[in-house]
Amino acid sequence: MAEGDEKVEKVRAVNTGGTQNIAAACKAIDCKRLYLSTDYVFDSQGIEPWQPDCKVYKPLNVYG
Repeated sequence: MAEGDEKVEKVRAVNTGGTQNIAAACKAIDCKRLYLSTDYVFDSQGIEPWQPDCKVYKPLNVYG
């Protein structure tokens, strides 16, 4: 249900705000984080791993 138009703002808030919170917690305790994804979220067309701060990851939907 995360792809419904009426939920876009909430989904973005959770995905971005949640990610910011996790990043801040990791930084505070000096640990690494790893996010796994699937081809349903991203287009799976890349030939190399994304670099930090990549801006061209091409999510397929609002959830991504």
